[in-house]
Amino acid sequence: MKIINSIAFRLIVATLIAVSVLITGMSTVSYYNQKTLLEERQQQQLQHAVSRLELNLPTAVWNFEQERIVNILKSEQASEHIAFIEFINDKDEVSATAGDNKTPQKMSVPLVFVEDDESSSIGQLAIYIDDNSIHSVLGDLLMTSVIEALSLGLLIILITYTLYKMLIAKPLLKLTLALENMDRGQSDLTHRLHVGNKDEFERVSQGFNRFVEMIQAIVRAFQQSVAKTSIQAMQANEDARESIQLIEAQQQETDQMATAITQMSSSAGEVASRVNQTAESAEQARKDTQAVALILQETVTSIEQLALQLKSSEHAINSLDENVQGIVSVMDVINGVAEQTNLLALNAAIEAARAGEHGRGFAVVADEVRGLAQRTQASTLEIKEKIDGLRTSTNTAVQSTLASFELSATAVDNAKRSEASITDILDATSSISSMSEQIATAVNEQSHVAEELSKSVNQIVSLGYDNTESLNKVSDTIQALLSLSKDLDELAQRFIT
Repeated sequence: MKIINSIAFRLIVATLIAVSVLITGMSTVSYYNQKTLLEERQQQQLQHAVSRLELNLPTAVWNFEQERIVNILKSEQASEHIAFIEFINDKDEVSATAGDNKTPQKMSVPLVFVEDDESSSIGQLAIYIDDNSIHSVLGDLLMTSVIEALSLGLLIILITYTLYKMLIAKPLLKLTLALENMDRGQSDLTHRLHVGNKDEFERVSQGFNRFVEMIQAIVRAFQQSVAKTSIQAMQANEDARESIQLIEAQQQETDQMATAITQMSSSAGEVASRVNQTAESAEQARKDTQAVALILQETVTSIEQLALQLKSSEHAINSLDENVQGIVSVMDVINGVAEQTNLLALNAAIEAARAGEHGRGFAVVADEVRGLAQRTQASTLEIKEKIDGLRTSTNTAVQSTLASFELSATAVDNAKRSEASITDILDATSSISSMSEQIATAVNEQSHVAEELSKSVNQIVSLGYDNTESLNKVSDTIQALLSLSKDLDELAQRFIT
């Protein structure tokens, strides 16, 4: 433990602070009282000196006795409170001095000569006050006070420490040793503190003894409980071991039965799966056959509609060819008109050239008309070429339509024959699907029973494993309890009861 945290250190520091404050206050009061006394004495002596100077010096000054003036000043300057004196005449001239150095403190005294009840000013005195004697006395007093304070403080500290050791430290040490003994191995709970003086430590000792008695009773009861717990834990551990052995034997028999049932369930499940696959395949074949039949019916209908559409297309193409022939006739007329327009525009341009300047505007219009006629001729030629190509394509389409009509008639006959065969296939697949469903139902019922039995047995096996695991956990818990009881017993044996 650090000394700064000890009670003795804190008590000494508190005492030292209190004594220091007290002595400092007393020394301060004494210092200022002595200072006041010395200053009053100094003022009295200065007043006496001034009175003597006012009595003796005016006559010597009036009679111009310079030597006597100097002697009077020197005799008064010899005082410990006067550092320097100078006489200033009525002309403000320094006529006599006494002393070596001037001080900041100065006192002026006017001098008056009285003769036959008449007063005459003859000058003034300047007295410079010397405080060195007062400072010396006060310094000695301060040093003495410090020495006395230190001596008294040291004495009080020694007295306080001695009283602390006798009245506090010794009883406290006994209590501390008793408490530390509780923290060591083989702690003696039978030990009691001695109750002596009628003070605070007696109350602490009594409280400590009552606390130890309570701890002693608790430890005794704790030791008995630990012993009983150890015995019961050992018995429970033996019972758990026997239960684990019985459950393990039962578990082996149940595992064998569960394996056999699982194999049977697996075989039945596999058979049911195969039958279900067969039934599903037959059903799928029936559905596919029905779909094919529907598709064939739709195909026959579509081909018949296609034949009708092809017939209509043939008539439409023939009508288109007639219309195209009419367009060709119109284009021939347009081409003839364009040639006539071109000739007229050419004649108009020639006439405009003959007219000269007056026919220039007409010539421009004639050129535009001729250009338009030429473009019209070019367009009609291009349209005619495309119409010729269209007529060729139309003839080809007519021939293809006739060929497609013949093929559609053949496809309708083949589709009707295929529809009869598909009807026979539908009857066969329906019969296979019905028998497969009956077989699958029987096998599924057998498989379901086997699965339920397998689940029940597996549940029994799982519960057996859970019981074994629980008993193992109980056994581990009991082992931990035994270990804990042993540790608690070792801890309890550390106390002497």
